[in-house]
Amino acid sequence: MALIESITKITGVPIPRKGIQVEIVDGNKSYWVNMGEDYIIGNGWASLKAARQLKKGNIIKLHWQKTKFIFFM
Repeated sequence: MALIESITKITGVPIPRKGIQVEIVDGNKSYWVNMGEDYIIGNGWASLKAARQLKKGNIIKLHWQKTKFIFFM
């Protein structure tokens, strides 16, 4: 919840009830995913999951690059 509050404070844009679309950069690839207050990642997640061959239980780290308003891996 702190991350969502931080994004709201920095951008001045409230997070819509159904989430906000954010960019996740993985090397030279970019994925657009929906992130809500419960940190539910939607549509673009399937592409990222397939590219990384992620399985249930895998842990990934997303880092927030506040100067560009993107997440990166």
